[in-house]
Formats: sequence, C-alpha cells, structure tokens
Amino acid sequence: MRTRIPAGAAILMLAGCAMADEPFLGIAELKSGLSGSIEIPTLGTWDGKLIYCVYSNDIRSIWVQWTRDAGRTWAKPVQVMGLPGGRYITDANLLVDRDRITVIATHVLDAPDHPGAIARSEFLAAMTDDGGRTWSAPQAIPLPHKYVCGCIHAPVWLDGDRVVMGWSWDVPAEEGKPVTDEGAMHLRAGVLISEDRGRTWTPGQDVDLPDQPMGADEPAIVRLSNGDLFM
Repeated sequence: MRTRIPAGAAILMLAGCAMADEPFLGIAELKSGLSGSIEIPTLGTWDGKLIYCVYSNDIRSIWVQWTRDAGRTWAKPVQVMGLPGGRYITDANLLVDRDRITVIATHVLDAPDHPGAIARSEFLAAMTDDGGRTWSAPQAIPLPHKYVCGCIHAPVWLDGDRVVMGWSWDVPAEEGKPVTDEGAMHLRAGVLISEDRGRTWTPGQDVDLPDQPMGADEPAIVRLSNGDLFM
C-alpha cells in the first residue's frame, strides 16, 4: 500500500500550551532536505517529548528524523536502510523503547514466476541503541506467509516486555494466485506479538472480513483501560 507526498511535506503538530493565548494546534513542516517523495511518515515516542518520524524516500530507502520541540524543528535525516534488491521498500513503522528503536519496513520482492504480480514481500527490521544515530543492518522477520504488509500503525505496549503490532497478509498470494492490482487483493489482518521488546515476533490469530472486497488490511490497535485490545 503506497501513498506519496512531496518531500518536506507538512505534518500535523499537536502541542500543549503553557499560556492561554498560545495556539494549541498548529501545522509544522518536516523539512527532510531529500529529493523526491516521502511516503507514509509515521511518528513514535517514549516520553512524549522526543518524537521520531520514520518514512520511505522514493520507495528506495528508509529515513528517520526527530524533534524535541513538538515538530517546530527537526534533526537532519538519518538513513535507516536502503533498498537491498527487489522492487521497492516502504510503509516504515517504529517501536521506541527509550534510546532503543526498532524500525520495520515492507520490502516488496521480485517474483520471477509471477512477473508484475503482488506475490512476495518481507518485513525488514533494523535497530539502534543510540537514539537513531547509527543503525544495524536490516534483517528479515521470519513469517509464515508469502506477501506481508499493513504494518503501519503504532505498536502497543502490553505488560512487561510484551508489545503487539498490527499487520496483514494476502490470501491470493498465499494460494499461488497473486493479483496485479492492489484493489484485487484480499487480506487477513492481526497482530505480531513480541515477548522481548521487539527483538522477535510471532503472529497472533487472524481476522478476516470475507464480505469486504479487500478483506482486512492495515489494522490500527489501542489498549483499553481493562487491558483488552481494540482493533
């Protein structure tokens, strides 16, 4: 799933006000300085003060920037990962755990047996322990499906080291009948579960919407006050 916006596009800035005459809601511009397009910017924070924004650039690389003043100014972009091969990389997401950050992106692969089809993809994960300044080499997350996607909404912390993150996978690709148009996909959605603060992930139960044309895709989740997850 891809949506492009111009590089340096405006993002919504929400900031608490110390004075009654200060605006509570404003628009700030994320100036990346990169050429081309920014796709699917996603925000994450640990303490509500240091905010990270991760995005793909021209669907060929993943970058991160951060702000300490609610989006008024941004640090220069740091590249998290490039395109290691295949068709493109996009839909970046991030899990912020103090100075340790995990960025996960969807890497769409070539499928020689199904040229032009939406047939193969993987989630690549890279990590930093210094607040985003340096990054590990990206590694694929082992998952039991051929085409994975939809990992774009903020992960949700549960108890202890457990965290969950929404994702989806395509049924036609799984059945060896991949489609060539996103509108013809039929997806099932659920959550990936980590018991070790994002180092490894295991799929949970799937949700299917058989009467919907595309099924269930790009799930957003929140934790309710009684501990339940709402998708």
